[in-house]
Amino acid sequence: MTTTTDYGDCTLTQFPDVELKPLIHKFFEIDHLCIGEFGESPTFKKYVEDFQVVKYYGKDCFQVKVPTLTLGLVYKMDDTEYMIDYEYILYDENFESLEKLEKLKDTLWSQDPKEELCQEIIDVINCCHNGYGCECLDY
Repeated sequence: MTTTTDYGDCTLTQFPDVELKPLIHKFFEIDHLCIGEFGESPTFKKYVEDFQVVKYYGKDCFQVKVPTLTLGLVYKMDDTEYMIDYEYILYDENFESLEKLEKLKDTLWSQDPKEELCQEIIDVINCCHNGYGCECLDY
């Protein structure tokens, strides 16, 4: 079904690809992943694993494995097909619990291309279309 976004009318061409699994992420600051203040022996929130200090763009950064919800959307806008890859990381933004991430997974996973798009998918398209994470599939 066609749904209006900030960029025009949009139609999903397939069901969203949704997966929840631990992925490695690099951060320059990780206070949001710690219980208390970060120190010599940091104590991490539940589900944060494999802490390491690594070089990233020539600077020291913190690498951890955190549950991450990945979303892959393939859609058409103005007869051109696009793909967006988007991630929701536990403890970032509005996801302070694994349960919230699992609930969002269920919402995104159940999106039928024949139905009007849910607000979360519209928000992702509005923020990412023609930007970071968006790829034009029609060349």
